[in-house]
Amino acid sequence: MMKKMLRRQGIVLLICLLTTSLLVGCKVMDDQQREDRLKELLRDKYGEEFEVRDMYVTGRVEAWCFPVNNQDLVFKIDTPLEMEYISMDDYLQTIVERQISDELQEFGDDAFGECYISANITLASTNDISNKDASTVDLYQINEYVKSKGFTNYIDIYVFFDGTSNNYENEYEFLQKVAENYSEFNDEENIVIVLYSADDIFRKEAEEIIGYYGWHSIGMLSQNDIYKILDGKKKLVIYHNCDGNMYTYDDNQEQCLLNFEKYCSLRKKL
Repeated sequence: MMKKMLRRQGIVLLICLLTTSLLVGCKVMDDQQREDRLKELLRDKYGEEFEVRDMYVTGRVEAWCFPVNNQDLVFKIDTPLEMEYISMDDYLQTIVERQISDELQEFGDDAFGECYISANITLASTNDISNKDASTVDLYQINEYVKSKGFTNYIDIYVFFDGTSNNYENEYEFLQKVAENYSEFNDEENIVIVLYSADDIFRKEAEEIIGYYGWHSIGMLSQNDIYKILDGKKKLVIYHNCDGNMYTYDDNQEQCLLNFEKYCSLRKKL
């Protein structure tokens, strides 16, 4: 009996020693220390000051941040739990997404009336792009970076608009304007326009979520996940191909070239 007790005490002691050594070797941070560390990592990388809007700690640290000089420019950052380095952030591509959105908003207002336009560049993280100067980054630099990685640069442009509008000619001109503006980046079929006929509530909800989390809210609570509120909504998806043509899918889900007459026919169903 005595031997069994000693053996158990030895095991307990060994566990205590191992636990203590692990705790000593692993710096445990509270939320404020983690926020400070995120801001430090971003400042070292971009030479700017940042704030943290939201942070989640699971097997890694996942946060949404913004530069202090533009609190509306929200982007996502991931780090390992130890926070020794940045594993992913999309600050630079978020800047370019905003450039595209702002450029197209003026054309969109003329075409669709009251609308909300948001661009989403879907690519691998620009974490190690050579240009770290946020004041000079543009779509050309992002595109060259993506090509150097062997990836394709996809640009999704989402338009949320009042479906009672029927200025189809201006709308169709908007679709052509997108092709004209971004044709040099269209090496493949990688420019997509998604039209959502949206009432005020739906449009404002989408704008609020995208404005708060960008296009990287996936995995968040349902009310904060942009993809969940879009799921099942009626939409018209238009693709631009490298030949300068537009195409979509008809009611039978068969690919078809898009011309003005076809656009009017599909648009009326939104």
